[in-house]
Amino acid sequence: GARIVNVNSSLHHLPKCFDFKDPQMEKNYEMFSAYGRAKLAAVQCTYELQRRMVEEKADVTVNCLHPGQVMTDVSKNMHWILRYGELMFYPLMYLMRKTAYQGCFTSVHVATSPDLAAVGGKYFVNCREARSNPSSYNKEEAKKVWELSCKLVGIHR
Repeated sequence: GARIVNVNSSLHHLPKCFDFKDPQMEKNYEMFSAYGRAKLAAVQCTYELQRRMVEEKADVTVNCLHPGQVMTDVSKNMHWILRYGELMFYPLMYLMRKTAYQGCFTSVHVATSPDLAAVGGKYFVNCREARSNPSSYNKEEAKKVWELSCKLVGIHR
């Protein structure tokens, strides 16, 4: 069957739950909180899409993963203070981060492993199933996030 693999981030663990009172952080924006919230929503939508694939008896699995801390240029467009901080700690981060080549292992594993052909609705780290944010397992919250996402992008079903 087909596989949908959503590349995510361990920062989805930052928020305790999705905040429906200010879903786009219009009242209290903070960059890392917004990123964590978006990543939590992506995990929740991954699980919700998997449930929908099962309901429709589609031969499709949907999973998500954290590729690890990978050496990228992710901070190149961030505020200079963040870029400076990253440069200061570069030697230490170089030792702790994965190369781009190593960073793709989990994505390729989840997309191609015969052992995962029928596995869906899971979160992976380092080529192994892992626990995602506890609130990501809340089916009602995930459904609300899905519906809100559809409304925000103009998809009506």
